[in-house]
Amino acid sequence: MDYKFNEELKSWSIEKNISRNILISKLQLFSYEEFEGLDSITLSRWFTGKTTPSLYKQFLIAICMEIDIVEFILKIDTSKFKSSSKDLKVVSNFIRILDYGLHSLSYKPGINKFSSKIEFDDRVTHIDKFGFFIVILVLYLIILRIYILKIEM
Repeated sequence: MDYKFNEELKSWSIEKNISRNILISKLQLFSYEEFEGLDSITLSRWFTGKTTPSLYKQFLIAICMEIDIVEFILKIDTSKFKSSSKDLKVVSNFIRILDYGLHSLSYKPGINKFSSKIEFDDRVTHIDKFGFFIVILVLYLIILRIYILKIEM
């Protein structure tokens, strides 16, 4: 299914029973810096799909309208959004730093080339991969709590 913000916005306003004028006021109260110039014409263009607000503003609108943010994120096709060259440079530098970190941790001369990638996991996959570390953290917090209680006695 192709994600269209205008259809989401229409369904949210119907679901929440919010008129366009009330929505403008609500958004300006929620985040004046981002929505100070919002008028009925711009909002109408968002509703008709002639223009689409930035992804950041879409998040703010969803939060303001008390929409389940996880459900909203899962519907978005991020490949349709353009990234600025500044954003791409930051990500590229971050990946380069991670790659360098892998090489500097190696005690032997680098025989194999290492690379890294950034993946998005759902909650279950994340717990499968990192659950062991969560258990260690929980055990550490329990031991720390016991230690603090002994000191307080």
